[in-house]
Amino acid sequence: MSSAKSGILKKTNESVAYRFSFKILQRGVALIFSVILARLLSPAEFGIVAIARMVITYANNFTNFGFNTALVQKDRIHSAHVNSVFTFNLTVSVLLALLTAGFADQLAVFFNNKAVGPVLRWMSFYYIITTFYYIPVAILKRDIRYKTISVVEFVQGVLTSVFAIILALNHFSYWSIVIPALVMPVFSLAIYMRKTRWMPRLMFKHEVMKDIYSFGFWNFIRNQLNLLVAKVDYFVIAKYLNVASLGIYEKAFEFTNRTLSGVTKPISSIYFSTFSRLQNDKDSLKDVLFQGISLLATVTYPLLFGIIVVAPYFVYSLLGERWALSIMPMQILAAAGIFRVLLGLMTSANVAVGEYKIQTQFNMVNSAIFVILCFTLVSKGILAITWAFFAFSVLGFLFSFFILRKTLKLKLWELISAFFYPLLGSVLMAGIDYGLSVTLFTDVRSVWHFGALTGAGASFYAMWAFVLYKKGKITLKLKG
Repeated sequence: MSSAKSGILKKTNESVAYRFSFKILQRGVALIFSVILARLLSPAEFGIVAIARMVITYANNFTNFGFNTALVQKDRIHSAHVNSVFTFNLTVSVLLALLTAGFADQLAVFFNNKAVGPVLRWMSFYYIITTFYYIPVAILKRDIRYKTISVVEFVQGVLTSVFAIILALNHFSYWSIVIPALVMPVFSLAIYMRKTRWMPRLMFKHEVMKDIYSFGFWNFIRNQLNLLVAKVDYFVIAKYLNVASLGIYEKAFEFTNRTLSGVTKPISSIYFSTFSRLQNDKDSLKDVLFQGISLLATVTYPLLFGIIVVAPYFVYSLLGERWALSIMPMQILAAAGIFRVLLGLMTSANVAVGEYKIQTQFNMVNSAIFVILCFTLVSKGILAITWAFFAFSVLGFLFSFFILRKTLKLKLWELISAFFYPLLGSVLMAGIDYGLSVTLFTDVRSVWHFGALTGAGASFYAMWAFVLYKKGKITLKLKG
């Protein structure tokens, strides 16, 4: 094994270890704080913030046009690349902030909720904040220095949640969520700039940008599709149903897909950096992909199958009966997550080796199907929208696998073998929990029954994973 490859794998293992540890810890802490906020705030208040986030998150993607990711993917970059990308991003972010603030009231009228206007005006500052924030993050990702990112994000997440609860206890309503989201990224930015020694500099050189325009364009289109899909369901619910329904749907998403993506997206980002460094060594890339899938499936599959079984206990015993309508969407979204765990790494591999055009084209088809389903099914309620998201997740998995068959000569049985044992263990765990739920622990309103089911499932799966790890059937660390 070459020294370069050995160094890449060593950095990847360290990054994954820190990323997993801190993200799982962060999601656990966030879960506790989210339960507290759900007790303090109403579904309608969460719905108002969800509308603003939908607009801001989608528009914010226009601030970089995929150039930040291009900084990670390129073989070589220099300061002119970094400063040119920053200057472009800052220009666009200022324009977007002005447009959002200017049209905030009109958007509030469109969504039939006056409270959305002031929230949008304040959250428009988020565009400018993230322009400074994401450049040093891209530099750290390029160097596979995820230890710093992991620690900083964890601290930021905890401080954000504590700040939000303090504000909620003092009756700040939905501002309890908005204010910390704007204040806390500034804390992280100061640390990132110190670690990377990057200082903002206004400069734009067209000649150095030429070689990243193509990648940036197609990555921008792919990100737009991802964000469209991520927010079109929110849009149709907010527009054609009501903010309470959106709050219910958003809460189901928070405890399933958002919790899942809080772990899988950062890990996929690490592997994208690794895949990009190994893009000329397809055999090594394929081996790393399989090991990455095994790692992610081992950690996330028991969580997803566990949610499917214990969702009623979680909602009734912790969130309260007013969130009962989120149970079925939560279970469906957990089932969709089984496919989305694999989708993230598969897409990262396709993009890293240069197949970003065909990956984007497939995403366009899948996104169009999802949008049509959302507008067609919204009259049937949030449950129908959730099933549409499940279909979108399955199709995305199939499309990405089709591309991998060409890029890495990947066979279906090879892919299944990478996650077979975590899948089998999770199914057995879910079966045990279901049996206990209909025999011994039948009270969905009991915190103790919820804890007993969770503990029984976790204990079984921990033993299963330990035995298989010792036998080499599952992978928790990259090997050369």
